[in-house]
Amino acid sequence: MRNLLAGVLGLALAGCTLLTSFDENKQTESSFERCRDRTDNDADGLVDCDDPDCAQFGICGELTLDSCADQQDNDDDGLVDCEDPGCAALSGVCEERTIQRCTDGKDNDGDSRVDCQDSDCLGLEVCRELSSAECSDGKDNDTDGLVDCNDFDCYQQPACCTITVPPFTGDTFSHDSACSIHGCTAEDPICCVAGYELCNPFDPDRWVVWGLPRPRQVGGFVTNEPCGCEASGIVSVESAPLASGSALSFVLSLSDNASSVCAGYTRATTFPDDQTQCSGAPQPRLLIGVCLEALEPGVSRLVALTDGKPQKTSTLSQPAPVTVTIDLSKKGTTVTAGPLVFQAPSPGDLSSALVLAHGRGTGGKMSALTVSGPGQQTKRCASPSTWYRHLARGEPVIRRSSSLLQASHPTVIYRPDTKDYFMLLSGITAVEDGFSGVYSATSTDGVLWSVSDAPVFPLSATDTTFGVAQSSPALLRIGSTLHVWYARQDVSGSYVQQGIAHATSLDGVVWKPDLGTVGQPYVLTPGQALTWDSLTVSSPSVAQAPDGSLLMWYTGTRADSSSAPAIGLATSKDGTTWLRPQPQPVLAGDPDGDDLALEDPSVIYDPASGLYRMWYTHRSFGKTPTIRYAVSTNGLAWSRWPTPVFTAGPLGVFDERGVTQPTLLLQGYRLKLWYTGSNSKGVPQIGYSENRGAR
Repeated sequence: MRNLLAGVLGLALAGCTLLTSFDENKQTESSFERCRDRTDNDADGLVDCDDPDCAQFGICGELTLDSCADQQDNDDDGLVDCEDPGCAALSGVCEERTIQRCTDGKDNDGDSRVDCQDSDCLGLEVCRELSSAECSDGKDNDTDGLVDCNDFDCYQQPACCTITVPPFTGDTFSHDSACSIHGCTAEDPICCVAGYELCNPFDPDRWVVWGLPRPRQVGGFVTNEPCGCEASGIVSVESAPLASGSALSFVLSLSDNASSVCAGYTRATTFPDDQTQCSGAPQPRLLIGVCLEALEPGVSRLVALTDGKPQKTSTLSQPAPVTVTIDLSKKGTTVTAGPLVFQAPSPGDLSSALVLAHGRGTGGKMSALTVSGPGQQTKRCASPSTWYRHLARGEPVIRRSSSLLQASHPTVIYRPDTKDYFMLLSGITAVEDGFSGVYSATSTDGVLWSVSDAPVFPLSATDTTFGVAQSSPALLRIGSTLHVWYARQDVSGSYVQQGIAHATSLDGVVWKPDLGTVGQPYVLTPGQALTWDSLTVSSPSVAQAPDGSLLMWYTGTRADSSSAPAIGLATSKDGTTWLRPQPQPVLAGDPDGDDLALEDPSVIYDPASGLYRMWYTHRSFGKTPTIRYAVSTNGLAWSRWPTPVFTAGPLGVFDERGVTQPTLLLQGYRLKLWYTGSNSKGVPQIGYSENRGAR
């Protein structure tokens, strides 16, 4: 029986005629009478002359390229050109892809999105923020819902790029947040950032305590070992968009075994590690700063510096934490540190300034760092392309085995009550004769996984409660209930039915199927004829909006193969009844670019920024598939990062043939990515990587 089902399934897919049972009794609008009976005879949502099937009859005049652009109501229905559903249904005719249509204040293609709010317009210059002024004015100039640096149109503008600092990777701050570790140039946009956490206000917990011993690392902070000098402190830097009117504030403190701690701001970033760490060697040069130095037990000294040279000192007989403020203005800089007050000349341009702290000994500390004033919303941290693969080169965390021939399409949640990660994945075993099923796995760290021996849903010729095959699951936890949406397939006679189904569970073991819509076990089915998702819907990703509603992004394909796979949106209040807010995809490839397919979305809502963040599979001609990234304020209008953010591994590893099907978790400042990688033989296995400066 299973071989028979597999044969039926394979035959249907091979012929690209993935039909559903509700197609069987459809009629067509193929006669003069049917095109004037005010009935939707073929149930495609288009009545009479609004249906392209009626274009052959003279009574239907609004169904050609010319008639849809002549500013006339050719079929006398009161609707002109693209306002007429007949024109809107013609592929490519009424898309908002011209400057005129993208600036006329109309919804020309009937997708409920006007001008630059329509993704069709985003490639045009009229719908892009292209100047430094537009990218820093606090306005949504192109009305796509994204302001300034949150809009990837601005990714190469100076206001939205990081500045050059040394590639330090050894301390908690620079390693975990990856802030500003590259210089930004037009040729190297990876260093630029958009939509991540501001570099300020600063978090004092992300600065390390001085003197923590560290092993030597390439490009990292070091201990005193190379020099043989006393226990050393650690140098730490932070990018800061300083300008005239800025104020820098921090606290310096010493313990009994500390010799000094210094902090301020600098432009010098080329100081060698060894010299910095050794007693008596030159300290990193502070343009303006303060040092707290131990002289003898119970006595310390404050030193104000300009250009690395002492300018004024004050002795403290009872050392205690000292609050330091540095106020900058065009007339000059005022430094206040305890009893010490010092006036310094204006340092000039501060656009490339860095906050810097360093110390000697094992007990110096700089904390409570804040920066206030103008320009504090202009610099951003991290890069969406800074990922750290598991075991450096990348090794699968769920690999092919004697029982699991393929492992793909992971979806992961963290369960705080059991303190573990729970994964569902698409798997194929020899027992299933090539049928895809859903398997579960658990892990305490997201890397070492224990995979179930049997599928979560029964794969049996006699038990089709969850369909004859399942794939591409998407997990979401709401309260104490686990929800999963997945692509389900059923066989009815010689036809294969397919759609997205829903199930719930309290423990991840026993699942209850959702009855779905009336007469079908699905909550989302392929769209009507002629729509972009009329062939298949699959690969769902579901997120909960701030108002409690649910948003599902999914991959859709068209029955006539006239368009590439794209990503659409459906919304729901209960997880069962889903509505499409617009008839077009929310993210589709550029037909004039190298976009072959955009699919497998993974979306999270980031409450800190109020943004939806999407990672998705991108396929192009002649290239291995990659993972790309986009952001949105409403889930409809998306700003795409212009280059891949995660690519295939080096030759010889499990993902050398491409990376696809991402799933993401945001935990603190870390993004955790599980994905499908394909090796040289095309075998899918699941890998893991982290971005350590995700917000």
